[in-house]
Amino acid sequence: MISNDSFREMALSYNGVTEHPHFHKASFWVQDKIFATLEESTQLAVLKLNMKGQVELIKLDDKAIYPVVGKWGQKGWTTVDLKKIDKDIVGAGLQMAYDLIVSGSQQNNPLHGVKLADILDHLVEEYGWEKMGRQITIRCFTHDPSIKSSLKFLRKTPWARAKVEEMYLRSLR
Repeated sequence: MISNDSFREMALSYNGVTEHPHFHKASFWVQDKIFATLEESTQLAVLKLNMKGQVELIKLDDKAIYPVVGKWGQKGWTTVDLKKIDKDIVGAGLQMAYDLIVSGSQQNNPLHGVKLADILDHLVEEYGWEKMGRQITIRCFTHDPSIKSSLKFLRKTPWARAKVEEMYLRSLR
């Protein structure tokens, strides 16, 4: 059995971790992402794992560890019943969840962390609206262009956003 305080202490022992409320749970964040939550009233923790990590952790104690019900569980979110679990197993799960965020499943994505508004600002500065409109023929670039109208359109139009992101990546080479 792990107490809420012990779980909290373990989660906060990792470098860069902060605790913030998230709905009715305590949540533990690193790099602006949640890697674990704690529902103190039920002594249930939830860990952000990938599917491989979820399977590995469940193998350690399938009575106290199970996927979150529904779609979140199918994405790797895993419930840990602190009333029924060994401290070493909780430690292993926390380490896997922390490492998943810190190592970054998106570490090789050059667009990870880049805001669409920043991409547009860069492209306007680099090429100007006229050249952008010639390369990607969309009305928000060719008729009374603005960052605001472009953001609105690109957020709703995946094919156009993909072309803008491609143009941005080419501009960085």
